[in-house]
Amino acid sequence: MFTMFLQIGDREAIKRIAYEFVEDKAKEGVIYVEVRYSPHFLANCNVEPIPWNQQKGDLSPDEVVRLVNEGLREGERAFKIKARSILCCMRHKPSNELFMLLSAKTRL
Repeated sequence: MFTMFLQIGDREAIKRIAYEFVEDKAKEGVIYVEVRYSPHFLANCNVEPIPWNQQKGDLSPDEVVRLVNEGLREGERAFKIKARSILCCMRHKPSNELFMLLSAKTRL
C-alpha cells in the first residue's frame, strides 16, 4: 500500500493514502480489498529503532493502525466497497511491541 515516500509520523498523509487506496481499487472495479502493512514502519515513537532514520515524534504504531482504519472506513463509505487491513508483525520486533499492536487491532 505505502509504496511511496512519506514523512514518517505524518498523520494526514497516512489516513489520506489509505483512503486513496480504496478509491483507486473502486475505480478498478474491485468490491473487496485487503491492505497489508506494518504500523511499526510508519510510526516515530514506541518503536526501536525509529524507522528510516526519522526523528522521534509522537505517532505510535497503535495510532497508525487507527489512522489507516479511519481512511479505509471513509473510503468504504465513499466508494461502496469493503476494505480490510492485515497487520504485518516484524519478526525482529520485541514480543511486547507485537502484543501491543495486536491489542490495538482488537480494539477497533
